[in-house]
Amino acid sequence: MYFVSQTKRRLTAGLFGAVALVLAACGSSNPPLTGIVTDSYTQKPVAGVTIQVGEASATSDADGKWTINEWENTNSLLVQASDYSSATLSLADKTPVDEQTPVEVNLTIRPNTISGVVLDQYSQQPVAGVTVKAGTSQATSGADGRYKLTDVAEKAEVVIVATDYTSATATLEKQTSYDVSLRPTSLTGIISDKYSQKPVSGATVSVGSATAQSDAEGRYTVKNIDLDAPVVFSATDYSSQTLELPQAASLDVVLRPSTVRGSVVDSTTGKPLTKGTVIAMVKPFEGADETYPYTGTAVTMARLNADGTYELTDVPENAQIQVLSPGYRKAWTALSEGKFTADLEAEEFVAKAIYITAATGSSKASLSELFDLVDQTEVNAVVIDIKLDIAGDVGGVGYLSQHPLVLAAETSSDYLDMEWIVAEARKRDIYLIGRMAVMRDNRLADAHPEWAAQSKATGGVWEDDGGLKWLDPFNPNVTEYNVGIAKEIAAFGFDEVQFDYIRFPSDGSTSNLVFSKPIDPKNNPEVMYEAIGNVLKRAHGDINGSGAFFSIDVFGYATWRNMWEIGQSLEIMADHTDYVCAMVYPSHYDRNELGFDNADAYPYEIVKDSIEKGQKRMEGKYAVQRPWLQAFTATWLDPVTPYGRTEVRAQMQAVAEVEGTYGWILWNAANYYDPDWLD
Repeated sequence: MYFVSQTKRRLTAGLFGAVALVLAACGSSNPPLTGIVTDSYTQKPVAGVTIQVGEASATSDADGKWTINEWENTNSLLVQASDYSSATLSLADKTPVDEQTPVEVNLTIRPNTISGVVLDQYSQQPVAGVTVKAGTSQATSGADGRYKLTDVAEKAEVVIVATDYTSATATLEKQTSYDVSLRPTSLTGIISDKYSQKPVSGATVSVGSATAQSDAEGRYTVKNIDLDAPVVFSATDYSSQTLELPQAASLDVVLRPSTVRGSVVDSTTGKPLTKGTVIAMVKPFEGADETYPYTGTAVTMARLNADGTYELTDVPENAQIQVLSPGYRKAWTALSEGKFTADLEAEEFVAKAIYITAATGSSKASLSELFDLVDQTEVNAVVIDIKLDIAGDVGGVGYLSQHPLVLAAETSSDYLDMEWIVAEARKRDIYLIGRMAVMRDNRLADAHPEWAAQSKATGGVWEDDGGLKWLDPFNPNVTEYNVGIAKEIAAFGFDEVQFDYIRFPSDGSTSNLVFSKPIDPKNNPEVMYEAIGNVLKRAHGDINGSGAFFSIDVFGYATWRNMWEIGQSLEIMADHTDYVCAMVYPSHYDRNELGFDNADAYPYEIVKDSIEKGQKRMEGKYAVQRPWLQAFTATWLDPVTPYGRTEVRAQMQAVAEVEGTYGWILWNAANYYDPDWLD
């Protein structure tokens, strides 16, 4: 019985153990596993997250909630969601309280993507093909400008690079979106002609150091532009334009043609003129007389070519084109809008002039009498002193100058009525020449002794035998002062400005002269020639550029040889003026010149020989000759040769017989001109 009982007990225990094993095999005895999934950046619930435990899985709902009923402590929990980093969690420490109470496991997952849109900063349109990087992650924006980076760290440096756009870099932390606007670094557009509306090809567009050229259709694209630089458009034959860089990636521009081409011919023969300066002038002030050439300052200028053609660049709209050709009257024409060709005819002008002092010019009655003489005779021009050459006021400026250097020196006075003189001369068609004594100038030497020639002997300002003071030709202030006056004379409407005493001193103790640069007239006169040449070079351009011709006075002997004593070299001077006016007064030559017993008694021969010599020395030079002739009797000579019609006309005949000369000027210090001398 004992054996049986023992056996029964063993069988019963085994049965219960087998049942327990079966029950265990049929399901977990743990309560449900549940929780909420939240975003680690926003702390908000995340829907659609897959939670995997062994073979069981669940998906979080809109509230981030999930439940898994079958699990064991030996399992691991795997969390996966789109745009989030995956996570694995061990359940070893998850011990149920009892068989009914769910075990709560709340999960936090980290976003691992950054997405956004790339736009053009100006147009706000999407930019495709942009490369976006963050660490090892890289994406490219689509046609809609959108991009998406995956597997991005919690803190990431995002770099955005696009062709023709600025790059962008941003450090993002706990951020899943990043929109960016990129500023274009290229500029495109079309360049067209203002008048024809046709495309302008070959134009240069510059933005900082970046440049491009327009194609046959006028299109251009400038890449890698400096975003702080202006846009400069330039093209041959067109005015340049400088514009601010627009808040756009494109900029169309219209360029105005500004190059004027043409030719200048002799109005009688039709032959092209080979020498001349062409200038473009604009109206100097509202109400300026448009029936005469404008005065002022040329906006652009050029020399005639050997075939009589010219090309002026940067010509403004509605400008006047003026031509100053030695030996001709000024030719001019007004441009109409859209006109870029100006062919002109110039009338030959042989000046027949008389000299008038400032004292005579200051009297309207006296000046009118001489103007009447011009009206009644062959005379067609007058030379009037503008810088005074009268006792007590040598060098004074005969009108109220507005030039800063003249104002500072207080060397001008209201001596001449310049407006009346010009108006009266125009009314009578008289060619006006304003004369200036340049280097002989007491007034400026007194105002600025440091600009004057100095004396070794006295340590002060040097004076010649007549007590006259001379300026320093090397001093740039002296040039600026005199050129400034010359330009004002031109601006009044004078046809020509003439420089006299454009030289070094000749009378007095010249061995005591001291200038700002050392001189050695005998051994190194080139220094002096160059100094005078530099003054003329500056004056010629500025005076022509003010709308007036330019002439210079030289010693009669300067046509024979270089005047090393006074720094006058005809070969140098003749390239920097329109007219050379040699003072070929027979009374001023050596008594026995050319083998004569009295040169003053042979006016025809002396004048013709000098002018012929001058023509040879000036061959190929820019200027032409218009000499001064003697219209006075040299009473200091012995014997005295009275000068009347015969002597005066003989000089005129000599000039007329030398080809290439353009008239004459009569000199009489008293301004007495016998009508009998004139035809």
